[in-house]
Amino acid sequence: MSIGLGEIFVVLLVAFLVVGPEDLPKIARTLALWVKKIRTTMKDLTTSFEKEMELDKVKKDINNFSSEVEKAQQEVFRQAAEAEQSMKPQPENIQENTVTATLSQEVMK
Repeated sequence: MSIGLGEIFVVLLVAFLVVGPEDLPKIARTLALWVKKIRTTMKDLTTSFEKEMELDKVKKDINNFSSEVEKAQQEVFRQAAEAEQSMKPQPENIQENTVTATLSQEVMK
């Protein structure tokens, strides 16, 4: 939606008739300042919104990375527990080793 030259002329003519030639420059300056402030505010809001969206993306990436690290940590703990279990002597092996050691000692006497 754009404003043409004809519409601008009509708005200026109405403003000239309503306000008068003395106050029209002051009102035009005030209106220009307001438009500038509104544009600056909109630009700041847009920038802030974009930064917030980037921050949300970074937070999601950190959460995903954190969950991956937790999974890896659990896997390491599981493998360590399995390795520890495999290193512990089993009760059956202890009895067999005791019997073998006792027989070996008796044979050597």
